[in-house]
Amino acid sequence: MIRLAIATLTLSVLGTAQAKLFGGNDQARMAATKLCLDESQGYKMLGAVCIQYGSPAWKAEYDGMVDQAKGKSHRLGKDFWTTMNTSAALTIGGTSVPAGSYYLGLHCDAKGTFSLVVLDAKTANTKAWTPWMADEWKPDFTCAMTHGKSKTTVENLSISLNGDDPSKLDLKIAWGGHELTAPVQMSTGTMTDKAKDAAAKGVEKAKTDAAEIKTEIKKLPEPVKK
Repeated sequence: MIRLAIATLTLSVLGTAQAKLFGGNDQARMAATKLCLDESQGYKMLGAVCIQYGSPAWKAEYDGMVDQAKGKSHRLGKDFWTTMNTSAALTIGGTSVPAGSYYLGLHCDAKGTFSLVVLDAKTANTKAWTPWMADEWKPDFTCAMTHGKSKTTVENLSISLNGDDPSKLDLKIAWGGHELTAPVQMSTGTMTDKAKDAAAKGVEKAKTDAAEIKTEIKKLPEPVKK
């Protein structure tokens, strides 16, 4: 019994000793951020989204591996997960993504069509998923992206959120001679300036129509009014 206990303890110690610690202080992590603030309320935050990622370098041989990517999910970026934290609900490539904290990846279907893979960070952490073992992922959302050729070669992976209107943002992932893009709408709970103008014009038109109807009624003969 004593020998069994000693053997169990020895195996336990050896098993623990096999674990290795990786990583360190990373000063090269990139970020794409959009903040929607209301100036009339002292720059109150209406919505924010931040994508953080490691930026790997492009290699020429990657172009020859496009067919190998089909039918699989893939990591996005390098080192730790590419993360997305959003305080506003988003619509990415037509897919609704609630406010929350997420990990991002990519998926390429059998036809070569790409999608952004969105995984709930809490779920991924609980299940100990890793960014380099995509076979174990179970995405919460997949967002359609359009693949195209970039005009110039992007040496290091670049992820950007472009646009000045929260309802008309553009997500772009560029690497090598390739680009993946998707429209993004940020739900801020407020109308855009264009929507406000349209609503104001609608109200004014309704007031004008009501006034004209009232005028026409006054012109009617007394028996007709009754």
